[in-house]
Parts: sequence; C-alpha cells; structure tokens
Amino acid sequence: MFDLSKLVNLNYLMLKYSQNKKELNNVIINYHPQNIDNYYQDVLPTKLTIAEFILNDEIKKNIENDLKNIFDKIKSNLFQTKKQVANLENIDIKKKKKYIPQDKIDDLLKQIMKSIPEKAFIIKTDNISMVLTQYYKIKQELGDLNNIDNKLVFKPKTIMYDVLSTVYNIEKDINKANNYAQEKFIKPFKVDLYGQSNRDFLKNAYYDPISNKLVLGSVFNLSTQEVINASNDTDVVIHELGHKLLDNLRPGYIDNRFHFESGAVHEAFGDIMAFLSAASDPNIQKYIQDNKIDLTKTNILSQIAEYFGKTIYTNIKQTKELLNNNPYMLPDELSKIKDERPVRDISESFEYKKYSDLKKEEKEVHLQSKSLSNAFYKAFINFYNDNKDKYSLNEVVDRFYNIFIKGTKISNPATTTIPEFMKSIIIADILFNNSQLTSYLVKSANENKIFQNLNINDILNEINNSRNLKVGDLYSILNKQNNDANKFKEELKEAILKILKNYSLDFDYLSIDDISVSIVPGFNGGINIELTYRYPKSIKLKSKDYPVYGGGIFVFDNKMNLIYSYIEKINEQKVKDMQDYANIIYK
Repeated sequence: MFDLSKLVNLNYLMLKYSQNKKELNNVIINYHPQNIDNYYQDVLPTKLTIAEFILNDEIKKNIENDLKNIFDKIKSNLFQTKKQVANLENIDIKKKKKYIPQDKIDDLLKQIMKSIPEKAFIIKTDNISMVLTQYYKIKQELGDLNNIDNKLVFKPKTIMYDVLSTVYNIEKDINKANNYAQEKFIKPFKVDLYGQSNRDFLKNAYYDPISNKLVLGSVFNLSTQEVINASNDTDVVIHELGHKLLDNLRPGYIDNRFHFESGAVHEAFGDIMAFLSAASDPNIQKYIQDNKIDLTKTNILSQIAEYFGKTIYTNIKQTKELLNNNPYMLPDELSKIKDERPVRDISESFEYKKYSDLKKEEKEVHLQSKSLSNAFYKAFINFYNDNKDKYSLNEVVDRFYNIFIKGTKISNPATTTIPEFMKSIIIADILFNNSQLTSYLVKSANENKIFQNLNINDILNEINNSRNLKVGDLYSILNKQNNDANKFKEELKEAILKILKNYSLDFDYLSIDDISVSIVPGFNGGINIELTYRYPKSIKLKSKDYPVYGGGIFVFDNKMNLIYSYIEKINEQKVKDMQDYANIIYK
C-alpha cells in the first residue's frame, strides 16, 4: 500500500499560506552571527525576511480542502507527472491499482491537521526558505534581540543563531558559485533546520532532490548529554549545499542513480566545497597563520565535519561498548569512551580504482570519493606552499574555487567518472585560467592513480583535436533568427544528431527522440551546448528496464568559436558496471 503521508510536506503548506500576517518584513542581516571578533565583516549578500505565520480557522480549512483534493486525485489514480517532486502541486506517484480505503485517508487527514501548529515563523532569503515551529522560543529571542548599528547579534545556542549562521554560510557560497559559473544557476530550495522530517540516525544530514530540501538533523551526544545540530557544523552545511549545487548543474548525476562514480563525484564535490569554504574563513586563515599549521598533514582544513563527526563516531563506539560489554556501564566510565575524529580527512592519500576493479565492500561512494577530493586538496596545498609569498590563502581559494565550478560546467552532463571529472577541472584551468594550476592538478591526479602517467601535452592535444569537430550546421542554426522556439529546438536537435552520427558509426541507432539538447550560458559571453543521448542498451532490475544515458558538451567563446568539445563514446563496460551496482543496492 502506498504511504500517503510521504506526499505531505507541512513546510510547503505553511510556506504556501504564510502570507496571512507578517510582523517583521524586510529584515536585512549584514552581520555574521558568529562575530565575536573582528574578522567577519562580510555583508550577507541577500535580503532575509522573518515572517510570523498565524494559522487561523480559514487557513486551516483551505489546507484541509487542498489535502482532500490531492487525496481524491491519488485515490482515483489520475495523478501522474514526469518527475517526482514531493509537494502538493507536482507529485509523482506510480499508477496504483490497489484501492486506498476512505477511512485510511480520513484518518491521515485528521493526523495531518492535528500536527500543524497554530503559530510558526517563516524564514526566507533569495535562495532558501525554512519553517520554524518553535514559536514562543523564537518570539522571546527576537524580543531580546541586540541590534547595534544595524548589526544583528544573536547568542550561540539559540535558534536564531542557528538560523543566521546557516543562512550566512549557504548564501555566501551560493553567491560565490554563481559568480564563478557566470550565471545564477541555483534554484531556490527549502532547509529543514532541525531535521524535523528526519527519523534515521545514520542519515542525520542529507540533500533530498525529490523535495528539493537540505535536511540538517540533530544527534544526541551520549558523552555530554547535549543535542548537537548539524547546522552548527559549517562543513556539514556546505557539503550538503554542494550536493544541491551539483544537482542543479548536473542533474543527470543523481537521476542516473545506478552510475556509481557519479555518486562518488557528488560526495567529493561536497567535501571540496566544504574545505574551500573553510579556507576562505578569516578566522581559520588567522589560526593557520598564527599557529604555523602544516597543511600537508591532517589539519583544520582537511578534516571534514570534525564537530559533528566526533559526536557520531563516539555515539557509535559507546553504543557498541554498551551492547557488547556491559549494558549497565556507569556514566563516568561511558564518558571516557570517545572517538574524536572527523567524518572524513581529505589530507589522507587515496588511490583511484575503476569500478570493475573494486571489491564488493569497496563499492561505497563516500569511500571512493576520497581519490578525487584528496587529489584536489593536494594540488591546492602544494600550489599554496609554492606561492605563499605571492598569493594569500584567500587568493588561492579564489583560483581553485573558480576552476572547480567552471570545470563542473564543462563536464559530461549525463554521468561522469572520477578521471573524467578531474580532467574537466584541468581543461577549465587551461581554457580560462592560463594553465596556472594545471601542473599541480595533473601531478596529484597521477599520484592517486586517477590517470596513468598523463602529461599536460596529452590534454592540450585532446583540446586541440576537439576543436576540429564539424559543427557548421550548428553555426547556421544559432546565427539565424527564429521566433518559433519549438522549431528552433527541433532544428538544433537535428543538427546535434547529425554531428553524433558523423562522429561515430556507433551512433547510427539514434533517432531525434533519443537525444536532448540545451543551451546554457558559457563563460565571458560565450555559450555551452549540453547534450544527452540514450544508450542502445538498458539495465534490468526486477523485470523493469532502466535506460542508460551518455552525454556531450560543446563550449563556444563569445565569437562563437568552438574552443572545446567532448562526446562520450558508447561504453559497454559502463552498462555492465551500472547493472552490477543496481543489483547490489537493490538486492
């Protein structure tokens, strides 16, 4: 039986009906809530609104009617859309032949209406929204607000402190990423600040692409008897934000969920985002400088989520001790059992292996992500150490962050492997950064076996050869005026299909319905054309076929010169690997 409760997003409901009454409009935050010293002087690059939400009888009735309409559609099996989105305006459920009893629907409706609070606060910025139901606590905190010279100051361990520190970190990195990508590519999303929708201890923080939400949960620290919020660990916040950013740039990496290395790249992307964000923090920069920290060894930058990690791992260790040794262990003895380590440490070298060379126990995306994140980290540190007389740590962050985002924008839009993704970053450095970082990236990638003794000339030859792709038909379509969007799209797809068939006989099977094409902003006034195509073979799982997709990218400068192209070739091993991984995760 389908679980109807999974379709109900109370945060969405309250956001939808939050226009009833607002006490605090257009509150501008221009002060970091953690500003206990002189190093945070950044202006939060967004407008933040704190709005009181009053759920009166009229709104309750509207919500109830909305829910009845939705449940009626579900019951009559008339509700289908292309993509699964967990809100009330666009819900995807597979067609169900089983009858859903009316009494079950009525009971669920009563439970939902009973669970909706009468008062809450809505927090909104340019990019994120969240609902906080701790109404009276927040009301008191807002009443006690210390507002000096238009600087909002909240004390640690308060709800609004958590809100503003989370908002600050998210908005700061979103604006950086948009700047490097040269487009506002990030779609607005929701944040579940205290993991209200999270019931799984081992999934205490995650990005949910279905409901378009970051869930930042809470864990009870057995040693200190405190509740630890993921929102207080900037690494966790930025790592999960990294999943959101990459999903907006490359949705295929999550959509093609049986492609193992796309998942590993997702995890590395989050860790790289986290360490770059930490390295740009003025407090951390001063700490590194004052204490002469050796960044080649484990350190404050390389340790990802050390605050949250030590709570999780200590809890796991203590729980094992209680279960295996003495379930009546005294609190003093229990508190001595600690495992103080971060979730991951990307200063530790890790060698890449192809999926087909991995043992079954090694097929875990977080584990295999470390070859990419460590290679990127080593290149960063080596460049910084060699150039610290010339560049500050913040300037090095700017250079690496820049080519990291640009490399993502020219990566394969369908799926990716760790070598493919690393090469995209290197190519971005060559195309848009005068190869300043290339030797460091190539060296660290070779050390981690991501490449087999690749040299820079190999990559330069690959770029030059890619410019020889015959794209004349594209030029004529892009340069002619066409007011009919549908006709333009069809002509563009026909031109891409012709390019693919001329590129390789392997693409003779393709029809125009097997490909999708999009034009997105490129760099410095240019454009990128992204394409995905359906493989001739699918994978099978529980008697159902799942398509396999490949991709390609054409990068044009502002004079419409092709400066780089990449087309994924049909790869039989890719299909075999995806079939194997699908069998593992759904066994």
